[in-house]
Amino acid sequence: VPMLAFGIDGKVAAPFQPTAALSVRVDGDEIVMRTDDGDETRLGPPGDRYFEPRASADGEYVSFRGLSTGLYVHRRADGATFMVGTGSHARFDAEGRYMVFARSIEDGHERTASSLFVMDLKTAELRYGPIETSVVRPDAPSIAAGRLAFMDEGSALIGELRFDR
Repeated sequence: VPMLAFGIDGKVAAPFQPTAALSVRVDGDEIVMRTDDGDETRLGPPGDRYFEPRASADGEYVSFRGLSTGLYVHRRADGATFMVGTGSHARFDAEGRYMVFARSIEDGHERTASSLFVMDLKTAELRYGPIETSVVRPDAPSIAAGRLAFMDEGSALIGELRFDR
């Protein structure tokens, strides 16, 4: 099932269509990455159940989640897979530079808070950090052209993504 996504105009966007040169899918409890020449690679360390695969538009990165271990990012250039920890709703920007995701805090019954994070895919260690917002439970982030869209209690919010270095 495609994850919920929103356009910069705040409206629900069509499901992301990855590059034709790369596809990702769930096969049992594993993530399978398939290139256009038919090569398949299974992603994720053994011992977890994986789901929610997503490829970046340029086909250079794949994100996926482990049921007990959290969010992962795989870099195709060197075959490295990074465990990010808690995270969901990973979205890549069209330029292949950034990925945004959400982290939620739950009390066992409901989500009590969440935070948004941005990852710089051009850093060797895939550096990431929090996005400051006054919203208590931001969710379902999307990123495009330096703008960030996310949900807050049923409303879409849009803002410019700026970096303090």
